[in-house]
Amino acid sequence: MKRALRIFWIVLVAIALLLLAAWLLLQTPRVQTFIAKKAVAALEEKIDGKIEFSKVHFKPFNALVLKDVTLLDKDPVTLPDGERLDTIAKARSIAATFSLKGLFNKEGIHIKRINVSDGSFTLVNEERGTNIARFLRSGKEKEGGGKEMGNVFDARRVEVDNFRFRMVNLKSDKPSAGYGIDWKDLDLTVDQLKASGVSLSNGYVKGSVEKLSASEKSGYKIANLTGKTRVGGGRVTIQDLHLNDGMSRIHMPEYSMTFDDAGSFSHYLEDVRMTGNIKNSKLDSRSLAYFVPALKDKNVVLNISKADIDGTVSDLTVNRLDFEEAASGVKGSMEGRITGLPQVDELDMDVDLDGFSFTSEGLDRLVRNVA
Repeated sequence: MKRALRIFWIVLVAIALLLLAAWLLLQTPRVQTFIAKKAVAALEEKIDGKIEFSKVHFKPFNALVLKDVTLLDKDPVTLPDGERLDTIAKARSIAATFSLKGLFNKEGIHIKRINVSDGSFTLVNEERGTNIARFLRSGKEKEGGGKEMGNVFDARRVEVDNFRFRMVNLKSDKPSAGYGIDWKDLDLTVDQLKASGVSLSNGYVKGSVEKLSASEKSGYKIANLTGKTRVGGGRVTIQDLHLNDGMSRIHMPEYSMTFDDAGSFSHYLEDVRMTGNIKNSKLDSRSLAYFVPALKDKNVVLNISKADIDGTVSDLTVNRLDFEEAASGVKGSMEGRITGLPQVDELDMDVDLDGFSFTSEGLDRLVRNVA
């Protein structure tokens, strides 16, 4: 009996030691990386692409660090200049601290903080659809809609440094304007992004942008942008938007964009409908010129006390615009419809002016600055 009891304790201790050794091994980045690569290999059977990374470090159940993460398109397109758009997304480093307790209550993952460094995302719109849709093998939703995802995650703090977003539209045959933003090949680099209260729930992304500085390849730069945003269902809504690009300072208490799909942004001037109101803002034609190239080399600065807009850039309804031009002193109110932008030869304005006041010298100066 004593011998059997002794053997039992020896076996029990051996099992405990083996479990402890396994637990300790699971704490090492090398073992965690090996296990993660096995899991990714299984995941790759369900997607049309490849997932690569160099290292994983997981501290159960509190922290995760991924190094050199890359999502590759299995069947990428090649541009006429020979560039292969095979990298959908990548990041040198992704670090997150989190809690999994919300999963037991179907609340998703609660993330305390997530940091992304030196990353990029490339969205390609072509005849086969978008590259990300092909990568995920996600076709159109079935009739009757799909099942709601519920809360996937929420993050208390999000910080991004040096992130490049590129959008290439191969379905557009419009020639480039030669100046300003090329909506067929948008190329935006986010120098810094700080956000809070970010969540993904039922297909909607929400969060508060506390700081965003970025630059587009056209030369347009955002010194700082803040606002509370909600994205999903073909709509982007931003509340209390503040934008400073070094030339203009815009405050929009309410602003929204509606669109059919991500490909609509490749035809931003015609397909993205904007609705918003502006208060106590300064709008410089040098800023607008990046979106409406016809305004290049014009010299007009509007101090806007109030404005309400609705429509696309090419067909815009101005419900009310109270303004004063800074250099000339010309001021007044206007409402009406402006069509044809950004092409000057197709421009058509049907507007009513109210309270229009000016001096002959001021009006002459405004006309010379615009002409």
